[in-house]
Amino acid sequence: MVKYPRNISIISPKYLGERVVNMAKTEALLRMCMVTQELDKSHFTGWGDDELTAIENGDAAAIGQILNERLYKAGVPVAEYHCVIHDRDARPVWSDTMQNYVIEPKLTHFHCVMRFYLFEKFKGASLSALSTALGIEPQFIEKAQRGANAWDNMVAYITHVKYDDKAQYSPDAVASGGCSADGKQLWRPYKQIWNERLADWMKGKAKVTAKRARTDIDALEEQILTGQVTINQILLTDTLYAVYARNKRRCDDAFSTYTARKIAKTVQAMESGEFHLTVYFITGKSHAGKSWFTDRLVERLKADAREQLGQEWTACGCAASNPVDDYDGSEILIMDDLRGMAMTASDWLKLMDPDRVNNISARYKNKRVACRALIINSERPALEFFYYLKGSGGGDRAEAMDQFFRRLTAHVVVYRVPDDPETRRAIVGEMRETAPYRVQSPSGREYNGEQAMLTLSHDMRENEQDMDYDAALDRLADIAMRRNGAGE
Repeated sequence: MVKYPRNISIISPKYLGERVVNMAKTEALLRMCMVTQELDKSHFTGWGDDELTAIENGDAAAIGQILNERLYKAGVPVAEYHCVIHDRDARPVWSDTMQNYVIEPKLTHFHCVMRFYLFEKFKGASLSALSTALGIEPQFIEKAQRGANAWDNMVAYITHVKYDDKAQYSPDAVASGGCSADGKQLWRPYKQIWNERLADWMKGKAKVTAKRARTDIDALEEQILTGQVTINQILLTDTLYAVYARNKRRCDDAFSTYTARKIAKTVQAMESGEFHLTVYFITGKSHAGKSWFTDRLVERLKADAREQLGQEWTACGCAASNPVDDYDGSEILIMDDLRGMAMTASDWLKLMDPDRVNNISARYKNKRVACRALIINSERPALEFFYYLKGSGGGDRAEAMDQFFRRLTAHVVVYRVPDDPETRRAIVGEMRETAPYRVQSPSGREYNGEQAMLTLSHDMRENEQDMDYDAALDRLADIAMRRNGAGE
């Protein structure tokens, strides 16, 4: 690596000033600036091999020295500069595939802030003069903002100390330099400045965050109202959370409005016959992999809905008690390891209705649940799960049980292969109307010395298949897509 002098002593300010004073009388003269450029050698015009080596190596100290040297030779004395490499920056980018914003890393680049040495013949340099001297296009040379704190703000920016939404860089990564005049060094190391200014910079950070929240609330509200962002995304994204925390009521109102509209449109679609609710009942022994299978099914439904229906489905889980309280209008409703007693038999029947959206009992206000896929996940077999619901009927409950069976679209039993516990499989059956058949009542009661029996007319055993997980997911997702109009 070629070494360049960190300090350049100005012997004749008059000489330097005379070289630039007439560069461009019509252009504004800059007293300071920030140069930002990607570490791509093609962006640097007129740079020699030794200079380009610094770019290739991502050497902040060498890059800063090169910029300093180039400006000095052009008659632009740099009193002070600070240069740093940014290799962890990122930005939100819209993804057509995901139909949402995704975080994309920025290309590695450098920032170099420079403050020029001013004297009688030299009052600053024009943007075009700086561009020519540096061999860097003018759009990558940023003017300082107005105000007494312009230089301080630029110096703070290069480590992002005031910006909690950006990658933070250590002051130790910043290379500093400049010139001296009249035997006096005009620059200080960045670490020294950092130690002196950090307390004030942290106060400024709070102001920047609050100002950004006021500015960005309109954009965030629009994202909420159009379904581009979820509450989880907001809570897990620093920039969005800062806006949400300072505008919570406005954001919550937007979420409530979006949910109401989403439900209304789903109800309209169901009533017009565009889709029928798909109800999956997934059961299996403890640790058989029910939740894991459910998660994979949810992701598969989302992917197929995007590909086959052109729709972006979201999923919502339920609490153990008052399960529909948190329903947010999602297309997929997951009742994972939920006890049947969490709702009455009447509410279960309403929830599972394939052709109608009904009001379901909730803690504060009844809710309309308008999902396209309902996943019930339980250790208990379906018959036992529904048999013990609150208000499921008296006597042998055969009629009530058959109502629940009729509303199930598909029944899944997940299990681990006994001789190979690491291998998981699923038995999948679609519910169909059958000739009446009898099964033992889960109650275990006996009448006249005989086991109590139930008579049912819906069953899934005639078309059951034992298959690996991938095949099972194919079949289950295909059922939902067909019931939502795919292929029509």
